[in-house]
Amino acid sequence: MLRQSLSLLALGSCLAVASGCGGDGGSGANEISIEGGWDGGAIPFPGVFLNVAFTLVDDDGTISGNGAASFPGNACNVGVNGNRNGDRFTLTINCPGFAPWAYNGTATANRLNGTFNGSGFTNLTFTMAKD
Repeated sequence: MLRQSLSLLALGSCLAVASGCGGDGGSGANEISIEGGWDGGAIPFPGVFLNVAFTLVDDDGTISGNGAASFPGNACNVGVNGNRNGDRFTLTINCPGFAPWAYNGTATANRLNGTFNGSGFTNLTFTMAKD
């Protein structure tokens, strides 16, 4: 009888812990806001340094913003839009005079880690730091 009571107590404890692990019943995905200022740079082609900086608004996963991109002989103001789901993001960066490009990746509190594709970029690893 004691063994059965202890087994039921252990089962009840496990169920209580498991039911409380979801917090508000959410998906459990890492919810990282990417709102704020971001800056990064990379070398997409030999002799070319690309710098991109923008300020984003994260409205429950709907992303919008603006900023600038520069590389030798060119600079432009960029518009940014896209979405975030948990810590994953998909952004489209629009620079007048160039085709839009996608920035897809994963966010932490201080970094955006992903790749640029489109407008001449092919899986260019691009990391941005929070200002």
